[in-house]
Amino acid sequence: MAKMSANDYVVDGDNQFRVSPRVYTDGRIFVDEMRDIFERTWVFIAHESEVPKRGDFKSTFIGQRPIVVVRDKTENINAFFNICPHRGAALCREQYGNYPVIVCPYHAWSFKTSGECLKIPDEGRYPAGFREGMHLIPVPRVENYGGLIFGCLNAEVEALESFLGDARYYIDAWNARAAGGKFKLGYPNKYSYAGNWKLQSENVVDGYHPQVVHSAAFNAMAGAIMAKEKSEAGQAEGGSVEARPGAHYAAWAKKDVGSLGLTRAFRNGHSTLESGIMFESARVSAEVSQVWIDRIREINGEDMAPDVILNRHLFIFPNLALMDFVLRAWYPVAVDRTETYSYALRNEAIDEALDVGRHLEAQTQYSPSGAVAPDDADIFNSVQSAAMTDIPQGLDFSRGLGTESAGRFGELVGAISDEVPQRAFWREWATKMAYKADRTHSSSDGEAR
Repeated sequence: MAKMSANDYVVDGDNQFRVSPRVYTDGRIFVDEMRDIFERTWVFIAHESEVPKRGDFKSTFIGQRPIVVVRDKTENINAFFNICPHRGAALCREQYGNYPVIVCPYHAWSFKTSGECLKIPDEGRYPAGFREGMHLIPVPRVENYGGLIFGCLNAEVEALESFLGDARYYIDAWNARAAGGKFKLGYPNKYSYAGNWKLQSENVVDGYHPQVVHSAAFNAMAGAIMAKEKSEAGQAEGGSVEARPGAHYAAWAKKDVGSLGLTRAFRNGHSTLESGIMFESARVSAEVSQVWIDRIREINGEDMAPDVILNRHLFIFPNLALMDFVLRAWYPVAVDRTETYSYALRNEAIDEALDVGRHLEAQTQYSPSGAVAPDDADIFNSVQSAAMTDIPQGLDFSRGLGTESAGRFGELVGAISDEVPQRAFWREWATKMAYKADRTHSSSDGEAR
């Protein structure tokens, strides 16, 4: 097997930034990603609201490793490999549930929610003290930031707050949208696409495609909004941003976001896409929206309020996005198959009309039959198919290269349509995937779990 370098896949030059299409199609690369990225860095595994009560659990994955997140009797949130240490059966086969005691469906071994083996049927047939070595296998590192629970299979990984770095400010801003309350994740919309997981990581912070790929959806939404009785316009950020519900769609439809929006790239591959416009559901009245804006200003002050109010997609490497009233995570199933989970945020602390309107907006856009998500999935499918073609010069990510400026935290800042976030992603990918001189590709072909 030929020895490879990350430089064979990512060309990061002064005048061009290109990526080999093989990164989307080569099953050997996929296997290496599972080991060198998903099993060695922090990965989002749950929001604390998904396991609110003792015994509540969520089944998920770190890469292709099955994981169960569970709240124990002492209110601690634990994460274990979702596998019985006896004969390997999956312990929690539903996505969500509540087990005061976790019982294996194969031979009825039982475990506490803190991981200790509680009972083995007919235990006398085993050597004395046998049960003491048969506890659930914990995920080596589990940490919580702002209600977001991350796990890592690498015990030596840097602290979560260090990994998140300056992106923490925008996580705080996202949480501050709860206006003094706390977000609760609704049940997820789940869909899959026939493409590589990295296509979603690129797309969620791509400001170059919406007015093309989503033009029909935005035009339809903008038309419906303008047909409604005019709402009283509000102002945000010192009067510079229209707060009228639905204005976001009209701006994208008219391609008016370029002068307001920007992109940011942080350390460790995190990034943002910011339109510079408030994104509010057209189902919400201007009066209700203004009450929320005033509350945000009261709690956070005039300096931070615009960062809370204005539209932003925050990408956390490798597979998490925090949007205005949506959390999205995507999971690699195979080199050419990805599962996406899109959660609408609920918040009992805000006006019911605002909460319901935003929930319906999330369903309208990001559900499998929504106005936006199917457009992106179709593009992912087409890129995956076309990427089978050998393109010697690679795929280009050079838009805005060399024109970036420095942001408040020293991050790179570009225009809204610049590929600043994508370059940040690929630089981090190349760092994680930097093959040693004596190492070759894994032998597996990256087939589905």
